[in-house]
Amino acid sequence: MIENADGSAEIELEVSHKMEIKPLIYHYLPCIKVIEPSFLAEEIKAEVAGYLSEI
Repeated sequence: MIENADGSAEIELEVSHKMEIKPLIYHYLPCIKVIEPSFLAEEIKAEVAGYLSEI
């Protein structure tokens, strides 16, 4: 874990499948942002956008 000067933090994890991490990401929305890998960041954005368009 790396704490940035602005108070934010970066956490690096190793997982073998994206479903190991996606529930954790959704739990912390909107206080979390996926930076890497880019495919996961785009997938989360698309799923959240789809959800928001339905409510």
